[in-house]
Amino acid sequence: MVYSGNISPSGNILSDYQYEYNRIRRINEFLYGLETYAKYDKDVVKLMQAQARFSGLSSLHACQEPREHRHP
Repeated sequence: MVYSGNISPSGNILSDYQYEYNRIRRINEFLYGLETYAKYDKDVVKLMQAQARFSGLSSLHACQEPREHRHP
C-alpha cells in the first residue's frame, strides 16, 4: 500500500501541489484559447505560446521536486 491515510478535500495528499496543478490548467486553457480564438499575427502567437509553455514547465518541475527542495 502506498498511502494509508484518508483522502478528503481538507486532507488530500496532493494538496501541496494544488497551486501548481491549477497553474498548469490555466496555462493549458490559455493555449487552447490562443489557438481557437486569438486573432494575432502568427509570430506573436508563437511567442505567446513559447512563454506560456516555459511558464508551465516551471510548474511541472515544481510538482516533481521533492517536498524539502520546493520553494515557498
